[in-house]
Parts: sequence; C-alpha cells; structure tokens
Amino acid sequence: FTFSPREETRFFEMKIKNQKSIHERFIFLKKLAAKFSLEYAEKFLGNTLRIVAEEKNNGYIGGYTENYIKVYLKQKVPLGEIYPVKIEKVEKDKVFATIN
Repeated sequence: FTFSPREETRFFEMKIKNQKSIHERFIFLKKLAAKFSLEYAEKFLGNTLRIVAEEKNNGYIGGYTENYIKVYLKQKVPLGEIYPVKIEKVEKDKVFATIN
C-alpha cells in the first residue's frame, strides 16, 4: 500500500508534492515483490510441501504452504484439510502442485 497521512500526525497537514511519483514507486515495488515471490517458489520445484486447502476458484483448489506460498491444485479435495503436495510448475503469477 502507498503512504497516506493519518490524522493527528505531523504528516497530515503536509502537502504531498508528487502523487505520480508515489504511485510509480508503488507499482515498481509491487512488481519487484511479485518477482521475488516467484523466484522463492521456484526453489521448491519438485519438493513436497504441505498445504491447507482453503478455497475453490475457477476449477482449482487454492491454499497456502507452511512457508506461505499460494498453491493451486487441479484435484478436487475437501476444504479445510492439510495435504502433502508436490510443487510441479511456477507460471507467471501462480504456483501449481499435485497431491503427493
């Protein structure tokens, strides 16, 4: 999120000089964070991790590993359970796995 001044702080009365620059830096940092997240996930390709199945979305089950990697499964499994999964593919902004 970008900086926004809060009431009863010194910065609340200040004029923000360059809103465009703030937004550009936010976009840059957001892209950089996504890149680092995918590079981190790629280190686990072929490894088995555990996930908690949390949601159904567009034919996939989504969940997080114990080290907070968002993973998508094509297999249908009950939500709220923990499953061992093998990290199969990191693609664009998603990590895909299969139940191991």
